[in-house]
Amino acid sequence: MKLKILVLFILIISFLGSYKPYKIVLEEEKQNELIKNSIQADYKIENIYKINRKSVLELNLQEGKKYKFQYFSKRYFDMILLDSQTEIRAKNKISYGDSSYFTKTIIFECKNTGIYNLKLEGKHFPNSSLLAVASQNIENQIDDKEEYTFAKKYHVAHKWYRSYSENPQYTCVFYKGVTYKYTFEKGIAALLFYNSRRELIMEYTPSTNEKEFEFKNKSTGIYYLTIINPINHKDSVAVINAYHNRPDSTDLK
Repeated sequence: MKLKILVLFILIISFLGSYKPYKIVLEEEKQNELIKNSIQADYKIENIYKINRKSVLELNLQEGKKYKFQYFSKRYFDMILLDSQTEIRAKNKISYGDSSYFTKTIIFECKNTGIYNLKLEGKHFPNSSLLAVASQNIENQIDDKEEYTFAKKYHVAHKWYRSYSENPQYTCVFYKGVTYKYTFEKGIAALLFYNSRRELIMEYTPSTNEKEFEFKNKSTGIYYLTIINPINHKDSVAVINAYHNRPDSTDLK
């Protein structure tokens, strides 16, 4: 009996010692369309992790790079980036007036090469929760000299200050090869893009230092844009401008 208890104890210790609250799934998820579409083209995806309720990732970040940490989950949770001295370098909680909002994205410009810890914590993590780590070289960033045409302006209030409770959804026609850009004139909001089959194909939530999103469309068709204003205040109307670079000669096939 004592031998069985000892063996069981050793197995438990062995399991706990080998257990990690995350799993690298880059190879399995590198063709994930939602992640590929949501991480802008000027970023290179370095890794993708499957994350659990409490995950701490040890990351070796390089000076001169801008990093983008974005998680993909049906729920929102805390994400905090700490340096080797446990100083908070970035977090996903945005203060807006007397309100706050948890975004799914952190943008961080690394000025000192070293080991950083990315802490993720929440009460409930769906099994499908993923985190993408992407980067770009700051010195290689290209100034946006593309000429865009203004297309539409959206005004979206929090659901408590609208006459309807559902998040507004807009029908859009996007053309293959055309780049679309969304900028935040006022406030913050999450942008969710769905294809004609109502499948979520792209998700954007603004960080504290990046409130512009652009993408090059891959296929002409009808898409649906849902805008979610998370700030519960009657004056916090999100104002979003939409642009495109479509010339008159664009192939509409």
